[in-house]
Amino acid sequence: MNKSNSPAPVATTGAKQVKSNRVDSNNKDNITAKTDKPVNTSAQCQRTALHRHMKKHGSVSTLQAREELGIMAPAPRIYELRHGNSSLNIQLTWIEEIDITGTKHRQGQYHLLPGKWKGGVK
Repeated sequence: MNKSNSPAPVATTGAKQVKSNRVDSNNKDNITAKTDKPVNTSAQCQRTALHRHMKKHGSVSTLQAREELGIMAPAPRIYELRHGNSSLNIQLTWIEEIDITGTKHRQGQYHLLPGKWKGGVK
């Protein structure tokens, strides 16, 4: 304690603090209401967020999944969506995209198509 009997100030690291999204007990998908972003990092929440985003927008790139949805490794979640119970028909194309730092990356663009996954890369 300092001289005024109040707690000493806590040092901050300068990291951006983000308000947590409250989880609605009726929200079975665990996805925030305003965005497609998962409320936690569980594989199920990430799969749901990717599927919802692709249904809404048709596709998602690796950088979009990382920057907009907070999913750092979308490829394993796409694999699970293809090969899991839903057998979603998600096709991969390769694109080049510039990230927020201005660096160009070759990355996957995942497209949700009708029907079931039959394998292969286009």
